[in-house]
Amino acid sequence: MWEDLIQKAKDGGLDVIQTYVFWNVHEPSPGN
Repeated sequence: MWEDLIQKAKDGGLDVIQTYVFWNVHEPSPGN
């Protein structure tokens, strides 16, 4: 899925893809 979407973005002239990490899910409590 991602490979196809990234290729379509490149074909459309994009060279940057931005993502956001939800830190409250990544580290639910400090140090964990």
